Amino acid sequence: ALQNEMDSLATEITAIANTTAFGDTKLTSGGYTDKVFQVGHKGGETISVTISSTTAADLAVSSLVLTSAANSGSLSAIDSAISNIDAQRSKLGATQNRLSYNISNSANTQANIADAKSRIVDVDFAKETATMTKNQVLQQT
Repeated sequence: ALQNEMDSLATEITAIANTTAFGDTKLTSGGYTDKVFQVGHKGGETISVTISSTTAADLAVSSLVLTSAANSGSLSAIDSAISNIDAQRSKLGATQNRLSYNISNSANTQANIADAKSRIVDVDFAKETATMTKNQVLQQT
């Protein structure tokens, strides 16, 4: 009974890996290829996103055997699979934080540029208004 449950859980791990997708791209079954995002204005300012396959076979938990002789090996395989998943989640979380920082930084840069442009336009507008007022006063006299 326990062996059947272990086999069912391994099948479910693979099913989750095969159905986790963004659009038509399978993310955790090996269908996702590395993506590189340009995050700055210079050529080397990129962030690479890598997602490893997490099927039961790739995690080495697809054929665990529940016998007293194999318990130690099965537990080691499960611990290793958990460590692999944790490492991948940690790496993806760090990448997400880097992308979020770059998005915020880009938004701040855009706001600063818009503010600077506005000040330049406002300065020119103020100068032209003063010149026009001066000319109007000179025409009236």
